[in-house]
Amino acid sequence: MIIITFILRLPFYYTVLFYFAVFLVSVVIYFSNYLAVWANFNYARGNEERARRLFVTAIRRKTTSPAAHLNYAILLMRDGDAEAALELLDKALTLKPKVIAEKNIRLAMGSCRWVMKDIDGAVGVLEDMRTRYEYVNSHVLTTLGYMYYLKNETEKALELTEAAIQDSPEYAAAWDNLGQIRLSLGEAAAAKEAFDKAVSFKPDLADSNYYLGLIAEAENDTEAAAEYFKKAGECKVTALNTVTAEQIAEKLGGR
Repeated sequence: MIIITFILRLPFYYTVLFYFAVFLVSVVIYFSNYLAVWANFNYARGNEERARRLFVTAIRRKTTSPAAHLNYAILLMRDGDAEAALELLDKALTLKPKVIAEKNIRLAMGSCRWVMKDIDGAVGVLEDMRTRYEYVNSHVLTTLGYMYYLKNETEKALELTEAAIQDSPEYAAAWDNLGQIRLSLGEAAAAKEAFDKAVSFKPDLADSNYYLGLIAEAENDTEAAAEYFKKAGECKVTALNTVTAEQIAEKLGGR
């Protein structure tokens, strides 16, 4: 356009107007994706309420951002609305995400099945990931390990959880998994060690604080138990936690 303006000896502001018009057209065409970028930014910054509003608008306007569908689905899962989340995740897979995003989407689909209490379905999704990809990260291994724990397949649960810890030694959720498995086996000392590891990496982990409270309670250490339950009560609890706000509140109610 600059060359045409020079050859035809048109005023330079024609070039400015041309590029401004192109910009406006691109905004109109890609507006939903601009909204998605802004929504993802707010989600990453922890501005969840603002992110929700932007995600709703972007998705209603047919954004082609797989990340927007994934992140909004995670917010819906935290609220316990797994069916709506699963619809978004199914749509996200049709948007040709890159491999890393695709893995995260499939992991979230497995978590959706768990929230929906479809443990076998969750195992199926996550085991398919292990077949589909050469490498799956500690998040997948931890989630799958917990599913096997819920199915009372303890050896498999331990194997996957320990693999997750080996992959990411500072991943708090994997240590929490290990603690819950050890506690279910009656190995309170080993469970406490695992939960301590978990909260050392993620102090606001409601699950580990709650179980540390149970262990302290069983040891008749009421002061320590009260402190752990208090910490658990100060943590954010969603449908993706393995303990509920009601369980924590029940322990806090008597104190």
